[in-house]
Amino acid sequence: MPDPASEQREAVLTFDHDIIEHLGIKLYQNKAINVLAEVVANSWDADATRVWIDTFAANTADEMSYLSVADNGLGMTYVTIRDNYLVIGKKKRQSPKDESKGGRLPMGRKGIGNLAPFGVARRVDVVTICEGRTNWFTLDLDGLLAMGDGKAEYKPTFHTPDLPVDTDFASVLANDQTGQAHGGSPCRAFNLPTAWVHRNRSAKTGRRVSA
Repeated sequence: MPDPASEQREAVLTFDHDIIEHLGIKLYQNKAINVLAEVVANSWDADATRVWIDTFAANTADEMSYLSVADNGLGMTYVTIRDNYLVIGKKKRQSPKDESKGGRLPMGRKGIGNLAPFGVARRVDVVTICEGRTNWFTLDLDGLLAMGDGKAEYKPTFHTPDLPVDTDFASVLANDQTGQAHGGSPCRAFNLPTAWVHRNRSAKTGRRVSA
């Protein structure tokens, strides 16, 4: 049985300033294809059979350009987000032969791909559905960098921590325009350079991930 006290422990991203800068910004800076590859690799590791990719170029000062990647994979619980997703550098497998629940060999190995969107964006929203509950949280690059040099702890903004899917998930998404409510783990990167979005408008939605 899970420990209720452990499940309620706060989700915190513990990191070193240099890791965010070199593995999140410089490693993927202006490398949109590399960023997409890392995010889609996460979809593969979650046993997704379908991935949707969309871009939006802001037309007014009140809008934000974004890149959105959504899938129909397994999703994450609050505990999984806290103990795995937010742990930078954590190995996805203990052995090269380790497989996902769906029998796939994970594509990601170093556990740093979650920082990839910061190569092209200032803010990343993740919405994930698992076991009938929704978790939606935001990572803000400016907030991370403002923590200063050396090791630090950053608290992501959780908008819907373990919110039951049958409550108001759809309306929450509609109000903030951060993802799609079809399941899996939509990930949306905001504050993209408008020129980059226009250059990449050819990205197709509904692209299938082959098992």
